[in-house]
Amino acid sequence: MGLSFLAPLFFGGLALLAAPYIIHQIRRPEREPIRFSSVMFIPNISKEVIERRRIQHILLMLLRMLLFLLLALAFARPYWKTAAAVTETGGPALHAILIDTSYSMGRGELFADAKEMASEIVAKTSDRDRVAVMTFARGQKVLAPFGSSEDTEAGGAVAAKEAIGRASLTEEGTDYLPALQEAQNLLTAQTVPPGQLEPRRILHVISDFQKSGMPASQAGWKLASSIELDLAPVTPEPGRNLSLMDIGIKESTDGALRVLGKVKNWSGDTVTDAQVALIVGGVETGVNPLSLNPGNATQTSFVLNRNGDGPLEGYLELRGDTFALDNRRYFTWNPPRRKPLLVLADERGDQPYPARTFLSRALPDSAGLPWIPQMGALPDLIAALDDPATRPGIVVVGDIDALDPGAGQRMMDYVEKGGQLLVVMSDRMNADVINAAFLERAGLRTDGPAYPDIDPSRAETLSWVDLDHPVFVPFRGANYNDFSTIRFTNHWVFKVEDPAVRVVARFDDEAPAILERTIGSGRLVVWAFALSLDWTNLPKHPRFVPLLHETLAYLGDSTKAASAWEVGRRLTVDALAVNAAGDSTVQVPGQDTPAGARLADFEHDDVSYLAHAGFFRTRAPEDETWRHVDPVNLEAIESDPISIAPEEFMLKMAAAPRIAQPEDAPSPGETVEPAAENTIGAEYGRLIIAFGFALLLLESWYMSSLRG
Repeated sequence: MGLSFLAPLFFGGLALLAAPYIIHQIRRPEREPIRFSSVMFIPNISKEVIERRRIQHILLMLLRMLLFLLLALAFARPYWKTAAAVTETGGPALHAILIDTSYSMGRGELFADAKEMASEIVAKTSDRDRVAVMTFARGQKVLAPFGSSEDTEAGGAVAAKEAIGRASLTEEGTDYLPALQEAQNLLTAQTVPPGQLEPRRILHVISDFQKSGMPASQAGWKLASSIELDLAPVTPEPGRNLSLMDIGIKESTDGALRVLGKVKNWSGDTVTDAQVALIVGGVETGVNPLSLNPGNATQTSFVLNRNGDGPLEGYLELRGDTFALDNRRYFTWNPPRRKPLLVLADERGDQPYPARTFLSRALPDSAGLPWIPQMGALPDLIAALDDPATRPGIVVVGDIDALDPGAGQRMMDYVEKGGQLLVVMSDRMNADVINAAFLERAGLRTDGPAYPDIDPSRAETLSWVDLDHPVFVPFRGANYNDFSTIRFTNHWVFKVEDPAVRVVARFDDEAPAILERTIGSGRLVVWAFALSLDWTNLPKHPRFVPLLHETLAYLGDSTKAASAWEVGRRLTVDALAVNAAGDSTVQVPGQDTPAGARLADFEHDDVSYLAHAGFFRTRAPEDETWRHVDPVNLEAIESDPISIAPEEFMLKMAAAPRIAQPEDAPSPGETVEPAAENTIGAEYGRLIIAFGFALLLLESWYMSSLRG
């Protein structure tokens, strides 16, 4: 037991204690001015005056020095070590060995060192212990379970060593939280017969402990206190570490394509001899030299002239770096495709100009637009969602009366799987039905229209729009950003119950006018007003068609953005090109030959898992050429070598964080007495910061009292 520190290097900041002392030493003494008569007749005689300086306000200086002391102490993060409460054991110990196989472990000899560490852990276990081996990156895999009815050797040292030998690196990023949760399930699932002592449950994590793999927020989850967490960090040798962090492709006005790449130097040395090459269709078309300062990033670009209108696929390759896995990023260019657009709006006999009329006129079936519009009613949507060949890319709910909770849930399922939904509120909708249908799943709620009747004298305007939002970016110019002439005599009142909902525009009364929410891999946009001339003049306003088109373009772009896939993810059904029967032909990176896929089973099929970087291709089985090609790249943040200290990892993920055992500690297979281990009982960093703020207030009050 005793006091220790998580980051003792911050005690170097104690050198700042000299600052208040020096400032108080050089401070000019305060003198009270004295009125005196004219001194013009007194001769100017130069006289040397030696004044001995003494520190004034010693208490004020000490308070300031104490502030610097507390600041250094808080950053050093003190904690108190207490004796670990170890359950009395007598049976065999359970060891779960978790080996990091993310692609950052491929630097140098890291992975070989990790497998050697795992073998040493197995070698230290006793004959009575049982051992399980797991690997993890973005996903997890059990290579050797604790027991198996088919394998009598399962759980033994021989099976564990064989599994360690089979462990291999992946191209995935790191995610610690689901790996620890799966390992905990594996350990706690092992029960003991009544009357026997509980075994020690020990989780060994072997990793480079990259900070990027830690969850920003694990929702309060921590490893169970009955599980001992043993960390085995592996550290790469310092050296050159470059990576391609990002890639993009843009079309210029002359039809040429510009390929952009972002390169970062993660090492501490200046690099002057690196190169980036552009390869298109297997042919090198250009090479750019690079010079990178330590820790800096730079952009490189290539101009690519297209030959024909077909899809292009290529990659940028970084040369001059020893760790090659993160030195390549893939890109594709697919000719723009017109997306199926289904507009749901009922025919209405009570209005001469219903929403259906305005929407059909604003969305004609024109080859110059990126959509293939179809006007329909609610039954048309249900039929379209059931038929893969007619499944729309974007759905607009304009004015329907028969919306029910079941149909709303179908819409939200459609959005979660990558669909794009624009809901324009109607004067015929029922608030309770709308809430139950889909708003509650989106983190929204409405109590209905703001007013029970229509009164033109109380018309409101859009008092605020988010000009940084993609929908309103084209309206930034001085000639286009004025929405004050759009009037609303009524609108629906929405309550935002989830911070993930983004308000894009507001009415004069601050009520949301346009809202959006990302749900799953799709997006929902809500217009809180009806396209009725009784409610608003927007359908007749010059801003209506541009606003509608920009909203649909934004929804369409969000679908396109999802085509940039990362290794370790699963493809969604929206990525497939299918025929009327729901069949598709797919080729994912690492596959030599294409494979067939059924739309109904695709998300649960191995063919949807992206295990390697490269190109994902899809077409209908009867097509001769690939209908669409998408890039699959490594998770860029995995290249970041910044690691997290073992003690910090313990604090975040363990309920009873254990401190590293001394050299003479018992081996993992032996019974441990309570005093043989320590845990982090309490951390005092935040308490010290709070005390420092109180001291700062005291110092300010004392200084003002001296001046008064």
